[in-house]
Amino acid sequence: MLTLRVRPRLQINKWNLYHNSTVATKTIFLDDLELNVPETMKVKEFSETAWEQICHLRQNPDLDYSLNGSDRVLKHGLQMHDDSKLDEYAFEPHTELIIVRQVFMLESELKFDEQ
Repeated sequence: MLTLRVRPRLQINKWNLYHNSTVATKTIFLDDLELNVPETMKVKEFSETAWEQICHLRQNPDLDYSLNGSDRVLKHGLQMHDDSKLDEYAFEPHTELIIVRQVFMLESELKFDEQ
C-alpha cells in the first residue's frame, strides 16, 4: 500500500463559441487529503478514486463527481501516464501528487470575476 498526499485542483475554462477558444480560466484549489492505495493501481483508476473521495468529503452540490473533464496527475510537475501503474514510479513516503480536473463550460453558463 502507498500513502499519497493528494492536492486537488479544479480548472474551469470559460469557452466562447464565437471565438472557438478559451477566453478565461479559473483554478480552484481544493483541500488536500491523504489516500492509501495499492501499488498495482493504474494512474487513471487512482485519479477516479481520488475525485470520488474529494467530492464525497466536500459534500458540495456545486462539485459533482460526474463533471466531465480531463484529469491530469502530476508528480513533481511531470504528468503521469494514465495507463501506467503506480509501482512504475518511484515514490518516497507521503509523496505529493497534484490532480487537476479540467472542465470546459460555455461562456453563457459560467459567471466568475475576471481579474
